[in-house]
Amino acid sequence: MNGPTNMARLNPACARETKELNMSLTGNPVEERLKREQEKLAKIDDQRIDRAFMQLLDNPEGQQFVWWLLQIGRVGNQPFTSDPAITAFNCGELNVGNQILARLISVSPQGYVNLQTIRKAEDDRRTEYLARLRDGDDLFTDASEPDDADPDPGD
Repeated sequence: MNGPTNMARLNPACARETKELNMSLTGNPVEERLKREQEKLAKIDDQRIDRAFMQLLDNPEGQQFVWWLLQIGRVGNQPFTSDPAITAFNCGELNVGNQILARLISVSPQGYVNLQTIRKAEDDRRTEYLARLRDGDDLFTDASEPDDADPDPGD
């Protein structure tokens, strides 16, 4: 009694889905060709995204950008708080971060580990720089200042 035809009468969206399902079951050559073309286009899109990820991982600015995406995606952080609404929001952010991480690992299995290694070295370098600054060392004569001290690298 609750078959597709009864559900279709109750829900117009279900009616459309039922119609699409029936068309795909009938072997409509036009629909089958459209489906194959959509799959080809989706594959091309995936390949482009993979190439873009590889290009990002090949340069320092791209690596920093991917690391930033993972940070705002809460990768490596637990999302739970005492407030269910904030937990739900955090879980949404983590979901996006996990999707970015999964794509990164699928494109470059060693990519995340490399990013962590690069980030650790950068954090150590910055910590050392700030410690010297705190201790009053003359930073202007030392060539080991952070490379990103210039706020506008486009000059």
